[in-house]
Amino acid sequence: MKRVLQIFREGRDEIRYLNQPLLPGEQGNVQTLAAMAEVVREQRVQPDLRVFVLREIVRDAAGHDSLDELRRCFEFAQQRITYRRDPFNVERVADIWSTLYALNPREPEGDCGIKSGFFATCAALLGYKPFFVVIKQRAMQPAFNHVYAAALVDGVIRYYDPTPPDKPAGWEVGAAVKYLYPVF
Repeated sequence: MKRVLQIFREGRDEIRYLNQPLLPGEQGNVQTLAAMAEVVREQRVQPDLRVFVLREIVRDAAGHDSLDELRRCFEFAQQRITYRRDPFNVERVADIWSTLYALNPREPEGDCGIKSGFFATCAALLGYKPFFVVIKQRAMQPAFNHVYAAALVDGVIRYYDPTPPDKPAGWEVGAAVKYLYPVF
C-alpha cells in the first residue's frame, strides 16, 4: 500500500485536493515540506487572508509588537485547531481556509503539519519570515517524526510548536536531529 500526500486548497464545500504518491522516509518528509512551503508562499499574497488574520487573530495587538502578534497566531493554532492524526498512510497539507472549514466542517483540526502550516502562513501574511523545523527524536529513525514552525523576528529565529496543548511559544521538544527548512 502506497503512502499518499494529500494537498487541500481553497477550503470550499467541494473539497479540492490533489493526491500524490509519497516517497518513503526522509524523501517523503522533504516532499511534504516542499508542499507546505508552496502553500505558505501562495497564500502570503492573498489580501483576504491578511484581513482575516488581522481581524480575527491579532485583532488589538499593538503595532510594532512582533512577539504579541506571533504569540496570538501561535495560540490560535494551538488552541483553536484540534490535534488529530492524519488518516492511515496519508500525509495532509492544507491552506488556511481548508484547515478552518474543509478538513472537518464542524471544527478546525489537523496534525503537527497542519497546525505549523497555519502558523507559518499567518506569520508570512504579517511580514515575518517563517521556517519549518523537522526533528527526529531518536537519531536512527528512518524519517523525521515531528514538524513545528519558526519565524525570524528582529534577526533572531524564534520557535513555535503549536502541537502540545500546554507548552508556551518558544518551547521545543528535545531532538536527536533537527533541521530548519526555509519557506523562502
